[in-house]
Amino acid sequence: HEKKELESRCSILQEKVDNFLTEMANSQHADVLLCHVETLEKDRTSLQTVLELKNKEITQLRTKLNEQEIRLHDETALRKRVDIAENENQSLQYLLQQKKLSEKTAIAERDKLKEQVIQLERDNDQLKFENETLRYRLRERSLSVSIPLDNQILIVSTESSTIMPTTQKRQGRKRACSLSTITIIAHENERITRSLSSLNCILNR
Repeated sequence: HEKKELESRCSILQEKVDNFLTEMANSQHADVLLCHVETLEKDRTSLQTVLELKNKEITQLRTKLNEQEIRLHDETALRKRVDIAENENQSLQYLLQQKKLSEKTAIAERDKLKEQVIQLERDNDQLKFENETLRYRLRERSLSVSIPLDNQILIVSTESSTIMPTTQKRQGRKRACSLSTITIIAHENERITRSLSSLNCILNR
């Protein structure tokens, strides 16, 4: 608005200058008119200088305004990126907490399974020892089966009429029970070993 006003004043002054030049050419007071024209010309030059300064100022203000708009746009985009990063960070923290809980549970289960394996190995060793003892006794018994012993009690089978020492029957039952128990423990050891392997795979991820 100020620029238009200055341009209008310059146009009016230029018009006055032209009119004075015309009057000066037809007037008897040429010197007075000439001085007046010079004054008007100085005013016009001064106004023209002010107009140029105002134009430069307006240009600078427009440049600053554009820079501020660009900066505001960049700040808005950056704020959105920060919000997205914060949301992703919260999600990662939640996943990390869940992973820690899973690892803690897996470690506790692994330790429990290790204790079970140790106990089963002890039981297995004990059963192996008992099994070897029974086998040794059976071999000793088979060698001395023809020798009559006072502490053996003979029982007669009603179905086959076969005579067998009661002590041998008991030892046979113990041997069969021991072998069955060893088989069960072996299967249990395999199952626990597989579970430990799975837990180790989970913990190593």
